[in-house]
Amino acid sequence: GKTLTVLAEDQPDTESGLLLGYTENYIPVLFKGKEELKNKLIRIRLSEIKEGRALGRVEELLQ
Repeated sequence: GKTLTVLAEDQPDTESGLLLGYTENYIPVLFKGKEELKNKLIRIRLSEIKEGRALGRVEELLQ
């Protein structure tokens, strides 16, 4: 999948419990990750788009 830079929010997604972040274009992305990723820029590899949100996995911490 495509790789995008995402800013991880400080609150997880309420439905899934996954971390939530947004791309530069404000596309919401859900991903598994640890607490220390919150409020950081992360490179995410997208795996699928579901219900208007992208799902992906962490490739690299940028900050």
